[in-house]
Amino acid sequence: MVLWIKELHSGERLGRGDVQTYMETSRHFFINLPSNNLASSRNFLISLGFTERAEFSSEFSVCVQLAENLLALYLTPDMFRQFAPHPVGDSSLTTACIVSIPCNTKEEVDEMVRRASSAGGQTFGEPKTMESMYVHSVTDPDHHTWEFYYAEITK
Repeated sequence: MVLWIKELHSGERLGRGDVQTYMETSRHFFINLPSNNLASSRNFLISLGFTERAEFSSEFSVCVQLAENLLALYLTPDMFRQFAPHPVGDSSLTTACIVSIPCNTKEEVDEMVRRASSAGGQTFGEPKTMESMYVHSVTDPDHHTWEFYYAEITK
């Protein structure tokens, strides 16, 4: 899809090379989100310690690796609309999804929220403790909800 995005706007067919090999070696999941400011989205995610995947980024998208086979792909609203079957909602008014990121400790949850806040994210509510889970959430600069959680697993 990302190569198609680049081809769509450049008018030329791009080589598949390493990207094709990468995509063929394992199944990858993309969380696609609209962004009104790709630079802010990039800064937000890089500040959380995620790695940008330049081969999937363009002037119309920013892609970061969240986990081995999980990537977040922020797209400009016009580009996002080309893939969406319905009108794109205003994420400052409604919540369409919550991206939940596991952490290894409660302290890591607090650190991720601190980093997100310093990169333009907004916390809402207080951290929650629910049975064996500790959760705290933020919205990114585009108002998408990111939840950081620690789950104490007992055997």
